Amino acid sequence: MAKMTLKQKRFCQLYCLDMNATRAAKEAGYSERTAYSQGQRLLKNVEIKTRIAVLLERATRKNEVTLDWIMREMVLLASSGMKDFEHRDLLGSAYEYLVYMFAESAGKKGGEFY
Repeated sequence: MAKMTLKQKRFCQLYCLDMNATRAAKEAGYSERTAYSQGQRLLKNVEIKTRIAVLLERATRKNEVTLDWIMREMVLLASSGMKDFEHRDLLGSAYEYLVYMFAESAGKKGGEFY
């Protein structure tokens, strides 16, 4: 297994923020002119796909986001209004959770759907 460069590690971290490979490549230090193709190439790299999956899993665990939690929060929002709503970024958390679950179910090719 090849060792990842700092630029590749940074790409993984940035990619996990909004799942935009081009933006992550630019911000990680890759050429703006080739950022799109670099981002796509990086997402096919086994080590990078594995690192992204690990980072997404950690974020999910850290935030303790589960499908049950999302449903409870949605019910709370619907029944009580925003003033009592504990987690205002429910859609962002739900999106992260669903992307993680899809990548996990897709197995080795999980990173290629982005």
